Amino acid sequence: MQVVQAEIIAEQVAGKLQPVIVEKPVYVEGPAPQTEFVNTADVAVNGTLQVLNVDGQGKVEKIRLLSPVSGFGIILTRDGEELLHGNYADFQDTFAYQENSTYILELTDIHFLQNITLTLSTNEPVVFSKVFVKYDVRHPVQ
Repeated sequence: MQVVQAEIIAEQVAGKLQPVIVEKPVYVEGPAPQTEFVNTADVAVNGTLQVLNVDGQGKVEKIRLLSPVSGFGIILTRDGEELLHGNYADFQDTFAYQENSTYILELTDIHFLQNITLTLSTNEPVVFSKVFVKYDVRHPVQ
């Protein structure tokens, strides 16, 4: 009799329980991100020069610019919006510094969903001793 009562109670409890549905995010399978680089020396800029223009989703791991003068600026655009726009002096308290006679501007960990561009600007001719960008990108499927 106790077994029958236990079965009846279990059926009643089961009837009161509603299934719990947990929605999980759906991840679209696609190509794995590729690590790519811009790694050039002695880059001459007189006016503006776009050094990075990437479509896709990814992350810039590092941007490192080395110049013999501080008279340069950058325009960094992410997903169609201007993220940074300024001269070397504007960024001295954050990510621009000087080592000996070299002016260095360094950015890290910039995520983007659609695209990213980096443009260098100068008011007079500047030869950057190094322009380095390392990024991971998942290019859009054609």
